[in-house]
Amino acid sequence: MQTLVGIAVSSGIGIGQAIIISDKSIEIEKRHIDQAEIEKEQGRYISAIEAISKNIDEHLDQFIKAKEEREIFEAHKMILADPEIQKGVFDLIARELHNLEYALKIYFDKTISFFKEMKNVFYAERAGDYQDIYERLINHLQNKSSLIIDEMNQDSIVLMRDCPPSMIAELIKKKVQGLVLVKGNKTSHAVILARGMSLPVVTGIQFNQKIKDGDDLILDAEQGIVFVNPDEKLLNKYHEQKAKENEEMANLKSISSLPTVTADGKVIQLMANIEMPEEMEIVNQNNADGIGLFRTEFLYMDRDSLPTENELFEFYKAVSEQAKEKPVIVRTIDVGGDKMAKWYPHLQEINPYLGCRGIRFSLTYPEIFKTQIRAILRAAEFGNLQIMFPLVSSVEEFRKAKDYVLECAAELQYKQEIRIGTMIEIPSAALIADQLAKESDFFSIGTNDLLQYTVAVDRNNETIAGLYNSYHPAFLKLIKMTAEAAKSNNIMIAVCGELAANESFIGLLLKFGVQELSVSTHSLLKTRRFISSINYQKLVDYPDILTNIGDSGKMKEAIDKMNTEIIEKKEKV
Repeated sequence: MQTLVGIAVSSGIGIGQAIIISDKSIEIEKRHIDQAEIEKEQGRYISAIEAISKNIDEHLDQFIKAKEEREIFEAHKMILADPEIQKGVFDLIARELHNLEYALKIYFDKTISFFKEMKNVFYAERAGDYQDIYERLINHLQNKSSLIIDEMNQDSIVLMRDCPPSMIAELIKKKVQGLVLVKGNKTSHAVILARGMSLPVVTGIQFNQKIKDGDDLILDAEQGIVFVNPDEKLLNKYHEQKAKENEEMANLKSISSLPTVTADGKVIQLMANIEMPEEMEIVNQNNADGIGLFRTEFLYMDRDSLPTENELFEFYKAVSEQAKEKPVIVRTIDVGGDKMAKWYPHLQEINPYLGCRGIRFSLTYPEIFKTQIRAILRAAEFGNLQIMFPLVSSVEEFRKAKDYVLECAAELQYKQEIRIGTMIEIPSAALIADQLAKESDFFSIGTNDLLQYTVAVDRNNETIAGLYNSYHPAFLKLIKMTAEAAKSNNIMIAVCGELAANESFIGLLLKFGVQELSVSTHSLLKTRRFISSINYQKLVDYPDILTNIGDSGKMKEAIDKMNTEIIEKKEKV
């Protein structure tokens, strides 16, 4: 058995046999036509456009429901209907007397190169869209079916170097179990479509010479792992896990439109953590109360240059509008640590987790920071955006960052007030939370980093992973201290780290006084269901369990005991 680790870009489990689709170069005949053939070649173009547009409409009707996914295919239809493309192709046919296929090659090669040379993540996607349309036109003209082969079925896992968006609907039609790609990221149109249709995907897998046709595969999209020819024990484990997930998701759909309320009627704010506008479809479908953490790093990653203010504005505006006046907390850029960018000058820091990251980066490079702030303020006109600074360690840092926000607001003549909060991720911030609360409009605790810095454990270091222990009393005391400071200063307190979706700790967080939990989109319904089983009054009345416990094992026992007494099993949905 082999284990291949790639990039997690979706969720779900796929179990099946490998079918590898190799890249096939498109062979184009270059032919000089007669004047009498011009009209015929141009007519072939019109017929191809009509046929492919009809095919896209059929896919939209059968498979595509979500707004963002429909927009991708609608964009393809717009490319097909673009009069400038038709004019360019027709000119190559009429003036240069090229046959249609060669005219398409000349036109699309030039267009695709133009977008690629712009070295921008969004324009790179446009290049992919044009490449997809070009290949569809040529396949149609050459009477070729798609790359999907007849043997592909509901027991297949498809492996490709890259996947055009148009192929996702065909994979769904074939009911394949999953998709493994060498290229692609969370923002790739193919990945967005696959995720929206619940097709598990893992990217970044160099499968050449490691996987062959017919190999048994397990695709764990949540972890970004592909198991090749797994043993029977692992196979049975994943079959059971997949069956449970399918059953659970069917049951959870019944509470997707409900509010988040405890068994005895206490309303809890349940928010979502997102990093892309496309995730808003799931957020709205599951009736989240807003966005508790809008990560903004991905627009800065995998590119050679910084995004423009307008790029950022359009990105934030898309989320702001879809949130429909619900709060959207935008965390300012948090590069550094495990999130490095090509243009970033600190790629070689000896210890990047203790280096120039989070708000430190923004204050070191104020023009980059101000570009982002201006974009957020402009987008705030279209909804309820709020700003949160990451990795704050002192009151001075918060004040300086807030001054930049006020400066940008003055430059833009932005008249509204915008709420500005602190992300509590460093012990020093928790220890002075009473002072930070006087400066901040709200707190949100990033438990992943707070635990890492509290126990001095790199959470990505497998050697000492056992020390990364959420039951550590010091860690829990810092959370409680922060919640008490927020309450005494009458500001909202949230938790947006992984602990917010951990059923062992949800009750404890609420007991501390946490008013809002912000979780990943796929954890929204599970978290709501668990909260509905809590008796909030019993939780409030339960004795303080942090007193005189200095041992993680005993802390776990105490928390487990509390949970058994505050959970009402019969009320669980």
